[in-house]
Amino acid sequence: MIVLDKVKFAYAGADEYAVKGVSLQIAEGSFVAILGHNGSGKSTLAKLLNGLLLPSGGSVVAYGFDTSDKKQLYEVRKSVGVVFQNPDNQAVASIIEDDVAFGLENLGVPSAEIRQRVDEALKAVGMYEHREGTPFRLSGGQKQRLAIAAVVAMRPKTIVFDEATSMLDPQGRQEVLEIAKRLQKEGTTIVWVTHFASEVVDADRIVVMHKGRIAMEGDKHLLRQVDKLQELKLSTALPYALVAGLNKHGFGLAYEDTLEAVAKQIAERVDAKSMGDATVMAECVPTPSTTESVIKAEDLRFVYSPKAPFRTVALDGVDIEIFEKDFLGIIGHTGSGKSTFVTHLNGLTKTTQGCLRVCGTDLTAKYDKKRLRSQVGLVFQYPEYQLFEETVEKDVAFGPKNLGLDAEEISQRVQDAIEQVGLVFAEVRDKSPFELSGGQKRRVALAGVLAMRPS
Repeated sequence: MIVLDKVKFAYAGADEYAVKGVSLQIAEGSFVAILGHNGSGKSTLAKLLNGLLLPSGGSVVAYGFDTSDKKQLYEVRKSVGVVFQNPDNQAVASIIEDDVAFGLENLGVPSAEIRQRVDEALKAVGMYEHREGTPFRLSGGQKQRLAIAAVVAMRPKTIVFDEATSMLDPQGRQEVLEIAKRLQKEGTTIVWVTHFASEVVDADRIVVMHKGRIAMEGDKHLLRQVDKLQELKLSTALPYALVAGLNKHGFGLAYEDTLEAVAKQIAERVDAKSMGDATVMAECVPTPSTTESVIKAEDLRFVYSPKAPFRTVALDGVDIEIFEKDFLGIIGHTGSGKSTFVTHLNGLTKTTQGCLRVCGTDLTAKYDKKRLRSQVGLVFQYPEYQLFEETVEKDVAFGPKNLGLDAEEISQRVQDAIEQVGLVFAEVRDKSPFELSGGQKRRVALAGVLAMRPS
C-alpha cells in the first residue's frame, strides 16, 4: 500500500543525498522494520512516507496518493501517522487528554467517540491515570507515550514509529513494542524505525539502511549475520550475538530468538563435573578513587508546581555523595526523578529544600552561576535544545568563546572535542547542526560541552 520508486532526497545545502535511490514496497497489514545506524538515512526515509519531506527524485505513493501532489497530502497524512523521536514536537495542548483529542477533533470525530478513543489510547500506553495532568510536567519517556497515544487514537492505516522508544526505559520500550504488535494484529500496518536490532526480531521484514541506501533486506534470519551487521555499524539482537560468539569457540548452538532458549542449549552442553570446583566470588564493593567529594546532597527535595493542581514530587529526601574522578550511573524508570536531580547540579533547577554542595559551592546560598556552569557541564536528553549556530564549528566554539579564550585555543578545543565524539572534523565543521541525524546532533551537543573542559 506504500510504494517508493527510486526515491532520492537531499537536504538544502547538503553536498550529497541523504536517501539515494531507494525502492521499497510496504504491504498492507505488515510489520516492516527499518534498521540503521545514526546518519544512515532511516529517519529521512520515515518522513518521506507521509509527505513531511518530499522526494528530490523518484516517487512515494501511499494508498494511491502521490506525496508530491500537494492536493493529495491531506489524504496521505490521514492514512499514514508518524510518532517522532522527540515527543515535544507533537505536544500541542495544556492538558494530556486534550492533546490526544486534538487530532480527532480536527477529523470531526463525534464527541462520544472521541472520549472512547482517548481513553483507549491512554490506557494502551499506560498513561490513563495522568489524563488530567499537563504534558509539560511529564518526563521524557512519559511524553513519548503521550505522543504515541495521540497517533494511535487517530487510527491511521499505517503508523510509522520513528525511533519512538529511544526515550523510554527497557520496560517502557517493550510495552510500546507490544502495542505496535497488537495494532498490527488488528490490521494496522507498522513501520518500525530503529537502531536496536533486538526490537525487530518479530518483524515480517527487515530493511537495513547504510549511507542512504538499502544494504540488506530480509526476515529475522539476516540478524544472524553478525559480522556483516558490525560492518554496517550495527549490533545484532543479544540471543543471536551470543550464539555467534560461542559458535566461534566450537559450541555448535542453533540460533534462537530468546535468551532463555539459548541458555537451555548451553546448559545441555555444560559438563556438571567441570563446574564442581567453581568458587563464588564475594560481592565487590567499589571504593572511591579519592576521599574528596565534589558533589554532596543531603535530604534534597523538589516539588514541581507546589501550590498548583499539577503538584508533583520529583525528589523526596535524596542523600548522595559523588567523589572526584568517579563514573557514576544514575538509573531509574521514566518519571523517577533522575533528570530533575542532574539539573540541580549546575543550577538549572533551583535548590529549595535540603543541602547541596557542588565543587565547593553551596547551592542553597548565593553563588556565581557562571563559574559553577564552567565546572559542571550538562548534556540534555534532547540535543536540539543545545544547538543553535549556523555551523557545527561555530556551535561547538560558542562556549569557549564566552570563556574569553584566544582564537588559536578555541580552534584547537573545537577540533579536539568534535574528534573526541567520533565525528570527522573536516566533514562536519561547515554543516548546519540541524542537517545532522539525531545521533550526530547528540554528539555535537556533547562536543560543545567537552570544548568547555568542565571538571
